[in-house]
Amino acid sequence: PPPPFGGAPPPPPVCVRLVVLPPARRLRLVPTPSSVRSGFYDVDLKETLTTSIVRTRTTLSVGDTMVAWMKGVRFEADVREGGGCVVDTDLEVEFGAAAAAAAPFDGAD
Repeated sequence: PPPPFGGAPPPPPVCVRLVVLPPARRLRLVPTPSSVRSGFYDVDLKETLTTSIVRTRTTLSVGDTMVAWMKGVRFEADVREGGGCVVDTDLEVEFGAAAAAAAPFDGAD
């Protein structure tokens, strides 16, 4: 039989650790500058983003970027506050101000 991994050395072992996250209760999302230029505040994205969270995510953390499409336009918003498990939870989503979106994200909020 051929050597495993095509003759390359085997990959290093992977360590997996179970972590129980608290349920997310509140998220503050801030649109990216490109989303603001695309009209983020001109459309009602709250329901679209909330639906996207429920359908595509099990967890969210500060620094994650949510993506939603509306009428063929891609909108992105960074998670700035909150986080945790979003499965089977009552989640409150609020949006940060446009001025906050213009500053580069440094993770220090």
